Formats: sequence, C-alpha cells, structure tokens
Amino acid sequence: GGGRASLSLLYADAGRIAVDASYSGSGAEGNAGLSLTGSVSAVVAPQDFEWTDLPAGAQRAGMPFGALLRARNAAGAVTPNFGLEGETVQLSHQRRSPTGAGAVDGSLSTGASTLSAGTFRYAELRWSEVGRIDLSASLVGGSYLGSGMNVLGNTGVAGAIGPFRPHHLRVGATEACGGYSYAGQPFGVTVSARNASEAVTLNYFSGGGHARDLSFTDAGAPALGLGSISPAALPASAFSAGEASTQLAYVFTSKASGPGSLLLRATDSDGVSSSAQAGADDSMSLRSGRLVLQSALGSAQRNLSLPMRLEHWRNGAWVVTSDDTCTVPSGAWHSGVAQSGRVGAGGAPAGWSSPVQSISLSAGVGSVVLAAPNASGAVDLALNLGSSASDRACLAGPRPTTTGLGLPWLRSRQGSVHGCGTREDSDPSGRASFGAPAGQANKVHERVID
Repeated sequence: GGGRASLSLLYADAGRIAVDASYSGSGAEGNAGLSLTGSVSAVVAPQDFEWTDLPAGAQRAGMPFGALLRARNAAGAVTPNFGLEGETVQLSHQRRSPTGAGAVDGSLSTGASTLSAGTFRYAELRWSEVGRIDLSASLVGGSYLGSGMNVLGNTGVAGAIGPFRPHHLRVGATEACGGYSYAGQPFGVTVSARNASEAVTLNYFSGGGHARDLSFTDAGAPALGLGSISPAALPASAFSAGEASTQLAYVFTSKASGPGSLLLRATDSDGVSSSAQAGADDSMSLRSGRLVLQSALGSAQRNLSLPMRLEHWRNGAWVVTSDDTCTVPSGAWHSGVAQSGRVGAGGAPAGWSSPVQSISLSAGVGSVVLAAPNASGAVDLALNLGSSASDRACLAGPRPTTTGLGLPWLRSRQGSVHGCGTREDSDPSGRASFGAPAGQANKVHERVID
C-alpha cells in the first residue's frame, strides 16, 4: 500500500548485482497505460571462508604444505564468483604451541595460489618454526567491494596444523687438542634444530613440549668402529632456543687403535636427524694417546732428569706426538707427582728427599726433574693423570695422595709388573736412582712399557 512494495531477494553467489523493476498499469486498477521502471544495485558478500584439505600429521619447519580456502554463502555452498570481482585474500597464522616464555610466532609464507570457482588452492604454505598453528583468512582491506563487510575464516583454536618439527639437526664438534681429540678426551659439541632454510627453530626448547631427547651415532661409511661414544645421548632439557651444548668423548676399545675420523650424527626421538641435510653431520679426528715416564740414573749431587714422552698410536706403533697443543705442564703438575718406595744405599730406609724441580714437555718430548738428594738411593715416581687423590701406577706399596691432573685419556698399559697385567688405564711411572752403579736402576725396578 501507499505505492510501496517489499521484496525478499536471495542471491546464492557473491558480487555486485543490479535489481531491475518495472510496472505496467491496467484498466482494472484505473491506471491503464501507466508504465514505471527502476533499478537498484546491491553487494552480496560471502558468508565466510572455509579451510579444507589441511595437511595431516607431522610437518617439517620451512617445508611446503598445501590447503584449500573456499568462499561460502550462508548455506555453506561455494560462491564461484568470489575473486573474479578483484577481491583478494590475506592469510595469517596463530601459534597454539608452544606457549610461555621463550616461544616465538615465527613467520608464515604463503607462496602463490590458484583460483578456481571461488576456491583458492595453496601449495607453498611454509611455517618457519616448531609447534602447532592455526590459519586465518580475511579480505585485504577488510571491506567487500566497499560494503564494509569483511569475510573471515580460520582452521580453529586448537592448533589444527602440526606438530611442526625441525627440518633437521645440525651438529658442530670442536676438536679438544688443536686439529684432533684424543680418544677418551672430552670435546665440545653443539646441536641446533634448524628449519629448511637453515634458521634455528627457537621453539625447540626444554619445557615447550617440542624438544626431544636425542642420541649420537657414528655415521661414517664405514663407521670408525674402534670404540663407542660417551655419553651417547642428550636430554631434551639441554635445549634452549633451539640449541644445546655438551661434551662427548669417543673411547677406543683398545689403546692400540687409530688414528681415525668420527662422523658425528644426532637423531632425536621423533626421527629428526642431522642426516636430513648435507653437511649437517660433523667430523672429528681422533688419536689414541699416552704419556710415558722413563727411569733414570744419575749423580746424588746433581738434579736428575727423568725423560717423559707424549705419544700416539700410528701404523702399528707408538710415535712421538709433536703437534699436541693441549697437554701443557704447569706448576700445578708438581702436585700430581707421587713419590714412594724411597730407599737409601743398599735398600735401607732413607731420610733424604728430592722434590720436583720442574716438569716440561715440548713437541712431545720432556722430563720430570728432581732435586739432588746428596745421598745415594732410589725413589719411585708416578704421575697421577686421573681426577682422584690416588694414582693408578703399576707400583707396589702405598703412595701419598696427590692432585689428579685430569688427563685420564693419556693413561695406558704401563707394563706387567705388580699385577697390572694388560690393564690400559695405568698412570706413567718410573724410578729415579741416585748414586747407583750403571745398570742398578733396572735391577731395582724392572718394567716393560708395551
């Protein structure tokens, strides 16, 4: 009535539409010949965006994954006109895990998409980090064809995509002695979790739920096969901001082994490994080393020098190690020398002393120098290379407590006397004989160093 009429219109697609109306009078209504026309335009926006074909299961940080994004009407049907009118979509992500201190959002790259009948196909979505995420979509500009209506859609609020794991681990090993490490000597190791672009994944950390315990293996082809890595594992609790540091050692089964090269590989309990990226394993040169102290005979009125050698196993024999950069004697070494079994001339108890004057080592050759006792006799020496107050030298009888030098990797088989047998963790030892006739030193203390 009143020259007005209301119409309910339904348009199932999206876009800008024009509605045309016309009226033709009739004689029955008394307006024969009357003709009216009019038109109006309207914008019909999609109701929302729907994500489909999301990837299932674990993903690798920085690697592409795909998904579909559909513009829908109120009935849930795709609006095939969307995108043809020039509207574009912007994507974002929401990190759902990990949460708390140290967690970062990372970056989402979308790559190119293809549009077909209101559906965007994304094949190059990439998230740079570790954890779980949801995806959101909205209109660029936030207003569909200037109407003020935005179109939104997301994958949820619980982390629908993931878990994302590191693409690979990267191992860095630092030689403990210049260009190599001795077997049994701790060397520094770093492990970092990386994405496909080599950036550290900061969300791989202890307490975030995404770091994992990992193990170390020898990945050489063929493997070194001369011993074992110790410790062979690293707990997830060691990781902070995607990185962890530790110390490992490779222990030879037999001292008469090597040299060789260890190719160190790390693999976590999810199967993420340094093997997934070329060059992400790291190699370590290894030698079997030992420190040897020899007996000496000299005047009772002069300082006595006991020869000392640093050696490593090569080509079936012990050879002098001339390039060692980590075994450096200092004044502290004096407290690591145990003197015992002191006797005077003829084996009688001795009341004299012969303190250590100096200990030197250069290019693998050195000495332990004792002060002249000004009395004839002999004394046994042991160099405590361990960490306790007791040495492990192949000598009989009690010995004084000493300060261990913390070099147990230089222990070795030091002879078969006094029940040592083939034990390969004996400390170096020798006998200093003062004022004895030539040859008496060997008679007092015979010892064969293997």
